[in-house]
Amino acid sequence: MCRQGLINTNEPQDVTNFIVASSSVYSKTQSDGFGLAYFKNNRLTVEKTKLKAMSYWLFTSKKIASDSVIFHTRTATSGGISDSTSHPFYGKSVALTHNGVLYNYMTFKNELETENHIGFNTTVDSEVIFRAYQKYGWDMIQKFDEFNVGGYMALQILERDKTFVYRTPIADYGLWEGKNVIIGMSDSVIFPVRQIPENTIITIQNGEIIAKDKTESIASKKPTYEREYWDSNSKYNESYWYGYDHKTTHYPWMPDEYDRIKSTVSKADDYGNGRDDDEDDEDITRGD
Repeated sequence: MCRQGLINTNEPQDVTNFIVASSSVYSKTQSDGFGLAYFKNNRLTVEKTKLKAMSYWLFTSKKIASDSVIFHTRTATSGGISDSTSHPFYGKSVALTHNGVLYNYMTFKNELETENHIGFNTTVDSEVIFRAYQKYGWDMIQKFDEFNVGGYMALQILERDKTFVYRTPIADYGLWEGKNVIIGMSDSVIFPVRQIPENTIITIQNGEIIAKDKTESIASKKPTYEREYWDSNSKYNESYWYGYDHKTTHYPWMPDEYDRIKSTVSKADDYGNGRDDDEDDEDITRGD
């Protein structure tokens, strides 16, 4: 599965260290691409690459100064490995990252292509979600139900003045709320974040959660594996994926990076009280 995260603050500031540490944690297990998106000076800036996150950061020294950033590290399940199949998927003023799997979507995709004349650049299921959001906004959930599209997903959607997060059952996504800062991570097991409610659109702005809107769930299918729920926060054991026990909250293959990002999240109030005043920082180049 892919992994993703975000940081949203009350004012623009340099959040480079947080993004580097957060995304690099996943470089050994989610190594099929990396990308990020943020607004600076009212302009959407996107970078996406088939490189894993750690490799990307070795080749850039650019700073990320913004009040809202989303990032994504990919494990390819469809569409091959390339810059274009990496996340985020984006348009002029919106970017989307997705973790999960979509089923039975070809009929709906054909509807978008033939009836709505929407073109696709990849064969990745995540692009279907993105094109649906461009066309229908959050009404896409009803369209998925109409066309019997199923599966599970956790979404991060970045717009000019708001950031949205959403998850269906099975998918994992959590938020950490600090003073003037919100941090999102797709591992509520290993990071100190609280799982967001299922089938609820969470709207984030200026470092605060400003709305929680319940939706219908997309059609679901029984997954091909069983998750072992083991505590009251619905944290689960994924040891069959990584070869370690989540209950120890420890990455045996990357303890230094894990400790660093856990510390970063725990001290995230520093972001809500800081500010980057260097308006001349160079933007990350928009990716393919």
